[in-house]
Amino acid sequence: MINSKWNLTLVGGFVLLALASLVLTLALLAGRTGSTDTYYTLYSNVTGLKFGSKVLFEGYPVGQVEEIEPFEHQGQMRFRVRLSVIEGWKIPSDSIARSTASGVLAPQTIEISAGASPQPLSPGATITGGGAGGLMSTVEGLAGNVDELTDEALLPLLKNLNQQVTVLGTILQEDIRPLAQNSNKVMAAAATQVPQILGNLERVSRRTENMLSPQRVEALGRTIDNADRTLASLRSGSQQLEQATPDALAALRELRLTLESLSRRSESIAQNVESSTRNLQEFSRQIRRSPGTLLRAPEPPREDGPPPEVKP
Repeated sequence: MINSKWNLTLVGGFVLLALASLVLTLALLAGRTGSTDTYYTLYSNVTGLKFGSKVLFEGYPVGQVEEIEPFEHQGQMRFRVRLSVIEGWKIPSDSIARSTASGVLAPQTIEISAGASPQPLSPGATITGGGAGGLMSTVEGLAGNVDELTDEALLPLLKNLNQQVTVLGTILQEDIRPLAQNSNKVMAAAATQVPQILGNLERVSRRTENMLSPQRVEALGRTIDNADRTLASLRSGSQQLEQATPDALAALRELRLTLESLSRRSESIAQNVESSTRNLQEFSRQIRRSPGTLLRAPEPPREDGPPPEVKP
């Protein structure tokens, strides 16, 4: 009898110990092992958040999500999230609470980034909510950007490309086909003239070969040599002309001086020439009147009488 009671006591104690361990384990898993303070934050999207989601302060677990309450604000649906945080935990007033996930398969948590304000929030205050973070949010943002890019760029591009392809098909149908037909006609006409064209090319080739014969090339070389010698002679003549230029300038200066001297004496020279001209005219008149004057000289005049007459 005593052994039976003792066994029941042991079993009952073991069950109570197991229940206490279970309650303690559940409390530890829920993050509530003591008194807590209540805070609130507001979000427009609470994807992945639920009762029991962890609340981290700079990566350290400080509480959990207790309740998510939807409400309408300015015609849009918003969500008020109630948080339970370890009692006495100091949260700066400018802190920001973001809904994040550390990995693809990791649960959604609320990450509180500590602010720089020395003034802490009082229990019951609202923590400023930030934009969703984490890998999934980045992927969702990237997907939104891809959708926007598709709607605003790719679809108009495809539409424009379709229009261009349609225009190209019209061009091929209306322009290229007649052009190809005309090209066929031109090629057919050219095919009949190919022998004549080849003959002309052959004649041109023979004439070119004759023009570039060794004799003509040699003659061309001699012409170039002669041109080189002519250029050398011209350069030599130019050098001689440059050397003679100072002498020519000196001669011009002397000629200018001579002309200036003649200009100064031109009046007296003209008078002498005029006087000589009159004397020659007088002499010529006397010769015509009395040719014998050239053979005899007139007698000198007498001092005591009149001069003798000269007979013609």
